[in-house]
Amino acid sequence: MTIRPLTSGRISMTSDSPPNTHSLPLRGAVLGVGAAMIALLLFGLAAGGGPNALLPRGVLGPLGWLLLMPGMVGAFAEVLEQRGTRAKSVKLCGVMADLVPPAEIARITRLLGAPYANTFGATETGCPPCSSSLIPVGLSPTSLAKAQSPFCEIRLVDSQLMGHSINSASFFASTNLLLIAAVAGVLFGGGEALRGVAALAVEGQPIPFLEGKLALVLLCLVRGFLDFIWSLRQMNYALALIGAAPEIHTDADRAALGQAAGDLLNPALSSFSQGVRGYYFALAAAAWLFGPAWLALGVVAAFALLVWRQAGSEAARALRSARRALEPPDRNS
Repeated sequence: MTIRPLTSGRISMTSDSPPNTHSLPLRGAVLGVGAAMIALLLFGLAAGGGPNALLPRGVLGPLGWLLLMPGMVGAFAEVLEQRGTRAKSVKLCGVMADLVPPAEIARITRLLGAPYANTFGATETGCPPCSSSLIPVGLSPTSLAKAQSPFCEIRLVDSQLMGHSINSASFFASTNLLLIAAVAGVLFGGGEALRGVAALAVEGQPIPFLEGKLALVLLCLVRGFLDFIWSLRQMNYALALIGAAPEIHTDADRAALGQAAGDLLNPALSSFSQGVRGYYFALAAAAWLFGPAWLALGVVAAFALLVWRQAGSEAARALRSARRALEPPDRNS
């Protein structure tokens, strides 16, 4: 992922942005300053004064952003108090407040007279994307909610949620394939395998009749397996569409892309649900091994359970409430 400045002054984070060669002098300057700071630190430590030798006894400042990493906030505050160093014109201090005890945040902000930067750290982007939230001076924070910077346009796909859906479909598909192999092994494994299953079922069943019952179970499992495969393909199509999304600057383009991705994702999840339902009816078909009455009872039970879970369960009611809350109101009503 690269960070590319836009003409409007914002920052766009995309995965296919070309390298910005104009920023090379700036990068060289940053690296040079960093090398000078490391050299100063090594010189101070080598001189025998320890870390305290690098901190002035009088006034610290003026500084724009005093970058204090989480592991050094408490020690830095202690050194300031011991040496009696006063801060002057420090505009901002600290990073990654989630990793710093609240009491240490309140302590360092009082000593520096500057708010604490409530940012998060990311290897790909650093601190800029969510850096608008500040912790006031002397406050021990109880909430560390982040605020997006107005200078950044964040285009991050929540790949974990999509990955979880794909992993779930893959798990059910692989499990379904094992069940298909087991039933097919019995069905096509010869008379000995069928006689072993017949011993568990109702006595006196002809072998061809038993084969028909196992074929029905196999048919339900195969249908579910094909649904899982089609679900996985559509989810991958949706991921490809999201990953190939161009820079979008208008609401119309954003709505069109969202509609296209939804048109792919909704049938993918529907196919996943149909594959899960195949398990229910495969169990109902397996009940036929014990007699026709068990088959009828299994079908009615599977159908009733699916209807209740889709319409009457607490999860179904919660999903309907969430849908009503998320859908825009009808302007014609």
